[in-house]
Amino acid sequence: MRRAQRDGHRRPGLAMSAPHTSDPGTAGCHAHQARRLRDAYRVGQTAATLAAARDFVAAWPADPLGWTVLAEVLRATEQWSEALHAAERLVELLPDEAWTHQLVGLLAQRLEQLERAEQSYRHAARLAPHNGEAWCNLGLVLARQKRFAEAEICLRQALEQAPGLAAAHTNLGVTLVSLGRLDEAVAAHRQALALRPDYAVAHYNLGNALREACQFDAAAAAYRATLRCQPCYPAAYSNLLFALSYGGGESPAALRALAAGWEEQALTAAERAAARAQRFERAPRAGRRLRIGILSAELGDHVVTMFLTAWLRALDRSRFEVRLYPTKQRA
Repeated sequence: MRRAQRDGHRRPGLAMSAPHTSDPGTAGCHAHQARRLRDAYRVGQTAATLAAARDFVAAWPADPLGWTVLAEVLRATEQWSEALHAAERLVELLPDEAWTHQLVGLLAQRLEQLERAEQSYRHAARLAPHNGEAWCNLGLVLARQKRFAEAEICLRQALEQAPGLAAAHTNLGVTLVSLGRLDEAVAAHRQALALRPDYAVAHYNLGNALREACQFDAAAAAYRATLRCQPCYPAAYSNLLFALSYGGGESPAALRALAAGWEEQALTAAERAAARAQRFERAPRAGRRLRIGILSAELGDHVVTMFLTAWLRALDRSRFEVRLYPTKQRA
């Protein structure tokens, strides 16, 4: 979990002293420094805690607390590979604790090591079969591997153990969309929102399910709810614009304002400035083919591609050059 950064007031730093075997107070010093390390992490001293945690695990490599804090600080600072290494050391020290396997799974998933994540989540679920989050995470990583039938089983097991787990409901909804069961998917997302009305991801997933069901006005309402809960959500802006292009009812000015909102959230100020500053030299038309670029998320196994195919075949390639730019990978 990312720890909140505190204000800029100066705080005393942390320093870890290595143990001395001849010192009878080593055990007490060890416990005291472990408490300091934990407390520093809790109050958000990220940089100081990271340095101190490295010293701590070097001095006491068999202490789980040091590895726990180190893994969490590395995770908070998005140093994913090193965080995974620390979490794997935790598993070695605490092999019968489900949460250590959960942590390895989360980090492996973040690094797109999906098989490794699946293995860790399965181990966590075996150790803690009544833990709904373990089953939810396993279902999610199976869905990421397009093993949707297996994912549904795990997510339903998660809900059997933790019926109030909103994440399991919305992850089940995403899986059901992939299985073509749209009415069930919509119901699952609505159940997640009944549990957590401000759950931006569930609003967004509901919008996607409604869009797949061609309920574009309802989908647009779900995407708007997403943005009310989490204004910085570029994908929700993009999908809202898509839904409104089918649903109608929005003025050109309103659509332009939404597009500007998407641009502001999806691109940094520097990226926007660089794009506006870019200039293109137009080559003379004589003696060259006209280049046509098609940018779409619907290239591949999609109805838009079926419509385009006949048109593409009919183009005179002696006069036109076509470039396709997919924004989404499809089969």
